[in-house]
Amino acid sequence: MAGRRRVNEVSPDGGAMTGDGLPSLPGGEPILPRWFAAAMVVLVPLGIAAIIVVFLVTRSDPIAPELRRPPGSDAVTHDRGDAVLNRIDLEEDGPECVGGVTVVGDESALAAGRAALAATCQLLQSGAFHSADEGAEAWAASGGILRFGVFELTGVDSSARREGGRLVIELNAKFQFDRGDRASPTIIHELVHLGSGFPGRAVTAEDELAAVHAQGAACERLAFRDEPPRTCLDADELLALDDPLAALVEAGFPHA
Repeated sequence: MAGRRRVNEVSPDGGAMTGDGLPSLPGGEPILPRWFAAAMVVLVPLGIAAIIVVFLVTRSDPIAPELRRPPGSDAVTHDRGDAVLNRIDLEEDGPECVGGVTVVGDESALAAGRAALAATCQLLQSGAFHSADEGAEAWAASGGILRFGVFELTGVDSSARREGGRLVIELNAKFQFDRGDRASPTIIHELVHLGSGFPGRAVTAEDELAAVHAQGAACERLAFRDEPPRTCLDADELLALDDPLAALVEAGFPHA
């Protein structure tokens, strides 16, 4: 029986395949130096592994719950950086419980705002949110505005400010594409601030803690069909800290 021998095969580019399986010219000369090809076989997987390690190491650490709503000033409840707000193409009066408030934006914004305010009114009518009730009265009395926008600082759900004498609550645009009830705890949060001395002075750590407590209570009253919104998880995580007030002071909120 004839002995076996390895036969050079033709590579896809017309060269021969040597016995080690690497491409060669028709005369048998390697297209690439063997040491180079062998090195690439080792280095390419190592390079891919290194990229994966670097990605895992350099990923942003989770934002601590006390840092997810940056402190603002006497002009804005929470710093959200620059914002691209909805164009005011349309406007619609809010429900009776916040009579005087106007939702502005396009058709989608109006529908989302209408649903969010309806859920907020249900919470207010429960009688469990006294500070938010006062904030709702101040918001409505100013001819308040509800508006959606894209914020420069990621993860910020909302802010409130005064614009030309009117109090404006700005919601992160993500709420425009979600069910209305998922935005209502965030509105409750801002209403607590509007009922606690803002605008005119910056939100204090005590103010923020009270707003987070109200936000968490609102989340507990709502029966979400799926996972609660990030707003509710943020409140749970902050309130689970050993000393949430100290954490908020450390995050930059002034102490009352």
